[in-house]
Amino acid sequence: MNKKSLDISAFFRNRENVLSDHLVDKVHNLNQKTFGNNSEENIVITKIIADYRTIFNEMSNRVDNHNRRKFCKVLFNYCEISQDYRDWGNWIQQEIAQGVGEDGSWLYCALGRYLEEKGQFTESFKNHKKGIFASIVFEDEEFLAFNHLGAGITLQRSQKPKEAEWHLLQALDLFKQQNNLYQRANTLVNLGSYYDRFNEGNKAISSYLESASILRSLGNSFDLGRILYSLGIAYLNVNNLEEAELTFIEGKDVSEGTGNLYFLSLMFYGLGWLEYKRGNFDESRSLLEEAMTKFNETKESTSLTIEAAYPESEGNIYLLAAAVAMKGEKHDVSAAYTYLNKAENFYEQIDFNQKKLANVLANKARIYEFLQNWNNAIHAFSELLQTGKNIKSMNTIADASVHLVRIHIKKSASLVEWLKLIEKLGFYGIMALLKMLFKQKQRLFLK
Repeated sequence: MNKKSLDISAFFRNRENVLSDHLVDKVHNLNQKTFGNNSEENIVITKIIADYRTIFNEMSNRVDNHNRRKFCKVLFNYCEISQDYRDWGNWIQQEIAQGVGEDGSWLYCALGRYLEEKGQFTESFKNHKKGIFASIVFEDEEFLAFNHLGAGITLQRSQKPKEAEWHLLQALDLFKQQNNLYQRANTLVNLGSYYDRFNEGNKAISSYLESASILRSLGNSFDLGRILYSLGIAYLNVNNLEEAELTFIEGKDVSEGTGNLYFLSLMFYGLGWLEYKRGNFDESRSLLEEAMTKFNETKESTSLTIEAAYPESEGNIYLLAAAVAMKGEKHDVSAAYTYLNKAENFYEQIDFNQKKLANVLANKARIYEFLQNWNNAIHAFSELLQTGKNIKSMNTIADASVHLVRIHIKKSASLVEWLKLIEKLGFYGIMALLKMLFKQKQRLFLK
């Protein structure tokens, strides 16, 4: 009886393994269709994501210790294109806790990627560093490239430019050697983000255009939305408003066509920023409200769920919305406060957030100044001044210094108050002021 029971148990266990292997094969086929160099023109990525999710659910219901590791690995690409990280990070952590062995190259990469999306850049980099070591030891060229890419992304967001560029270029070279066109495009867009973040706008635009060209050749319209958004922002940063508008409009059409709600929300944000730069504040306000709506739809979507992901992007939307609320004929102070508090909450979720939080503080300080609440304004700009010194940002120091001087003039400060201000400004504050005055004189001379 016991033997028969064991035989039946073995039968079902073997059958389960066969079913799991069958589903793994299905995912491999979907991966090839999505990321292969010969992808069909105009592939419907949203349909592929739905197929991924069906398999995801089927395997989730029958995952055991034997199959989970295999299950996690094949769904790496699913998580990448869908941004659906439900449960995935927890599974990876469980696997690592049980020992990595030869799987360390992709396990550490997967956890690093998950943590990066959540804004935990320090821990993300630690895992990618472990992944690089494991990839070298076990000669895993594919995930060596992925780990360099992940390390580059986290380092640029951690404000470490030289190290970030080195890792990104390593990843790009490895993906070229592997003839992996999709990941070349993916690396180029992240390299463009690096250049954009560190004020090399023309290099950023060049990288984005090359990435978009590759994706068009692969017929991958779903990811094209991501590149077009980044390209549009790069054009904004170099004040090429006409190209920015054309790029965002194309990106909006592409994202609507593919059902990519996340990047559709960012297209509205980009257009809102564009109209803000043009001084069309009512139009900007309307576009940002649409961005918020689409972002909420993204998080509620069953196919593109984001759990604690992209706090920086959502914070950016609310930060700009707060700035817009204080522009135009009617200043909506209440809305501005609400948006700034939301932005602050999102930025608090990410590592290396000092610059982002400084932007929130700068906007709050401006509201106090507008309301002529001099004490709160001085306190806020003083805090901003100290933040600028801490993060070694001369732009932040200059911004705070100018407003502090302006407020002291407006409130007819006493001699004692002026002396205290000079002491507070210190060497860097005074130098920032002098540098700004010198630039203004240069502009007047050139005119």
